[in-house]
Amino acid sequence: SFSLESTELTQEKVNAVLGYPIDKFQVNCLKVIVQPDKDLLAMAPTGSGKTAVALMAILQAFARGKKAVYTSPIKALSNQKFAEFKDWFKGRGVKAEVSLLTGDVKIRAPPGTQNELLICTSEILRNKLVKASGTQTAQFFPPAPNSMTNCISATSESPIDVDLERLGCVVSDEIHYINDVDRGSVWEETLMHLPADVQMVALSATLREPEKFVSWIETTRKREGE
Repeated sequence: SFSLESTELTQEKVNAVLGYPIDKFQVNCLKVIVQPDKDLLAMAPTGSGKTAVALMAILQAFARGKKAVYTSPIKALSNQKFAEFKDWFKGRGVKAEVSLLTGDVKIRAPPGTQNELLICTSEILRNKLVKASGTQTAQFFPPAPNSMTNCISATSESPIDVDLERLGCVVSDEIHYINDVDRGSVWEETLMHLPADVQMVALSATLREPEKFVSWIETTRKREGE
């Protein structure tokens, strides 16, 4: 079984839970992840270990006593990641639960779960953050592709969104969608409304001008990024 005795994830602990030594790219990512006041853009080709980076960010959030959110651009990918992370936590002895929100699917971790990973489509997180900020109440983005409905009801009276409580980290997969003409604003608004004390870990294989993106994140979120 895997336990988090301290609040900072170490390379040795990561190697132990993954079952193999992390490579130089992943070591460099870990150096950023262990700093709660820094955001990370992890750029690597598909199949080069970005999932391990996501896992490190999630485990680090758990170590800080926080929950983590993993967003993907399409429902099918969210469903796939839900199954993968559930199997991974169970297989590695990590005491954690996984929730899934895609609009037409809602699977919740048991109440009172300490280490919770919420997997959702990018639009759902965006809608939650905008609603929580109080800046907008009625305009919501259309569903992600492949989803029957992925909008949060604008008439909900819930004053506090429990999914945003104790939020330590957001892992945003396929962040290059921020350049998408039709849907890019979803990612922009997510970054603008994400609370300043929440770490953002963005993953992509194909993001154009990554340095420009990191600079934009630093300006928008008023946090350091690498």
